[in-house]
Amino acid sequence: MFTQYLSVSLVCFVFFFITATVSFATIIYIPVDVDSIQGGINLVQDGDTVLVAPEIYQESNNFIGKDILVMSELGMDSTVIQGDSTQIFIFPYWDSKK
Repeated sequence: MFTQYLSVSLVCFVFFFITATVSFATIIYIPVDVDSIQGGINLVQDGDTVLVAPEIYQESNNFIGKDILVMSELGMDSTVIQGDSTQIFIFPYWDSKK
């Protein structure tokens, strides 16, 4: 009886440990969750996604060294990003994470 109780307790502990350490990627929707693509980039962490609705966006964006995905909700033909100057996206520290 004690061995069965110990086995069930161990299984419950392992299940709790695994589920507690698994994290799920977040998706930030532009402009629903935040008004700008940069605002979405600022909110997410490595592994997250910034999903951009169809529109023309007048902004430059800095990935701030994050390993994230920024993508159009309906494909590249439906979303346009026009940079403030000559830069549309800035990828600082690109090689530092490798």
